[in-house]
Amino acid sequence: MADFAEFIQNEIRITKEIKTDFLSYFQRSADPTFITSTTLYNKNIETAIRLLIQKREALQNTCAVFPMFVEYAIVHTILVALNCSVKTCQTAICDIDKRLSLKCFLESMCENATIFDNNLSVCDQWIIPLFIDYHFTVAVIKFDKKSHLKFAFIKYYDSCGDDLPLYYQQQLITFFKHLGYNVKYQCIAEDIQKDNYNCGIFVTLKAIDIANSNINHPERLLKIADNDYEYHQNIAAYRQRIAHLLKENGVKVEVSKRLKEALDNVQKICF
Repeated sequence: MADFAEFIQNEIRITKEIKTDFLSYFQRSADPTFITSTTLYNKNIETAIRLLIQKREALQNTCAVFPMFVEYAIVHTILVALNCSVKTCQTAICDIDKRLSLKCFLESMCENATIFDNNLSVCDQWIIPLFIDYHFTVAVIKFDKKSHLKFAFIKYYDSCGDDLPLYYQQQLITFFKHLGYNVKYQCIAEDIQKDNYNCGIFVTLKAIDIANSNINHPERLLKIADNDYEYHQNIAAYRQRIAHLLKENGVKVEVSKRLKEALDNVQKICF
């Protein structure tokens, strides 16, 4: 545990080997996956956001989409790099998770800018999808670089209405402060998700809506009905369209038989 104590106390001590582990994890090729009525995978969400950005002229050259921040994967890469046993270091895992993981992830991604479609330095917005405690959320950062005081406006969205844990908020804010920005953080979460498995749909579409809102563009993709029947019909239609969007662009994705059956009477959605 002594190695962990030293590691946690010295937050800037993250090696090139660990950052290489981060990069290799996010660049792994995924096996063919199924878009089902209950599952949308990490890589599918990140890719779908990228594709939706590319289809929008107002966003395509000004928005950078980060790889998915996968909480447990980041912690695991740190443990492996330190040659530590997961079973014997639960307390240390928690401390790393809270104090270091998001900061290390952001640093690593920015040092490997070739993984992005757009040049980070010229983008007006960054979209950072997050997978924390087995739940998808998203942070969208809008930059104002025109005045002598540079600002980074962070909007955080959770479809279950919760705010980002304080330790992650602090890491986000500190990271952008270190880049020279005055930071303003805003939680815009909504408690509108009526199930415990469709957060990926909300994140994918809401990321685009927030980016559009930040530039005063009127388009909004996410429209959720109040009654349960229309809610589930809308979600199924969104899931089908995302599956087709991925497949049209060469991603090895199939719409499952279960979802096809559920979509027989659902109106098609285009975006």
